[in-house]
Amino acid sequence: MVQRFRLRPMFSCVAVAALSVAVLAGGCNIIGALAAKTVGNPDIPAKYTLEKVPTLIWVENFQNPDLAEQDAILLAHAIEDKFKKKDLIPIVGMEKAIDQKNLRPKEFRTTSIAGIGRLVGAEQVLYVDLQQSGIVPVMIGGSFEGRAAAQVKVIKSKDGAILWPTDAQAGYPVTTETNPLKGTDPKNANDVRVSLYDYMSGDIVRLFIKYDQDEVPERK
Repeated sequence: MVQRFRLRPMFSCVAVAALSVAVLAGGCNIIGALAAKTVGNPDIPAKYTLEKVPTLIWVENFQNPDLAEQDAILLAHAIEDKFKKKDLIPIVGMEKAIDQKNLRPKEFRTTSIAGIGRLVGAEQVLYVDLQQSGIVPVMIGGSFEGRAAAQVKVIKSKDGAILWPTDAQAGYPVTTETNPLKGTDPKNANDVRVSLYDYMSGDIVRLFIKYDQDEVPERK
């Protein structure tokens, strides 16, 4: 009987200690959750900071420039608009380069990217090789989805030097997809195309700015 009475206080102490640890652990979890919610995710740094000099956004499908011209213009304008809203760099409108292309089609075809930049007074060119792009019908549900893939690089107009990325001559890869949009109406396919290049332009601009992942628009 004496031993039994001695064991009870010992058991109570162990239980209290365990309960205290549990409460402390729970408190730490709560504090951690509150801290994460308050502080948020850390900002994602820019992969490259563009110089604040006149910049041409030139988009093309290098292998088939005429085939993807309209898509290239749509993407270039979307990129230009996003840079202008953030007021990061002086933009030389792509229309100036297109005017030169229309005036001298043969000469323009053999002009280097740096040469195009010099023609329009740009000190650097943000070059996007839109290698793949298209609106794909989804077999199940009669929907459309957009898919695009590109290589992005920054070229110095003066001498053609690749400013970024310095370790990949072809450029930095960017791939973008939209969620399927229901309906087989051709208008829906055009809406998907607009959304695709809106998303892709955002993906490209974010290569050059610090941003919060929570602020990235949700893909519809």
